[in-house]
Amino acid sequence: MSDKKNLWPFLLGAAVGAGITWLFVSKEGKETLSNLKKKADEMKDDVNEWLDKKDMAQNTNSNKEST
Repeated sequence: MSDKKNLWPFLLGAAVGAGITWLFVSKEGKETLSNLKKKADEMKDDVNEWLDKKDMAQNTNSNKEST
């Protein structure tokens, strides 16, 4: 119970800090955030593509073993 009481001030402080940071982000900062988001999306797509290829290879191997 006391852990939850100690967590609320931290979460509130983090939310307030994030809000203040967002208000003062310059245009360059917004461009940087946009670029980071694009890169993160590209990395996510690359990982998903790799996982799909891995799954296809495993399915191919299991099909060969069952015949």
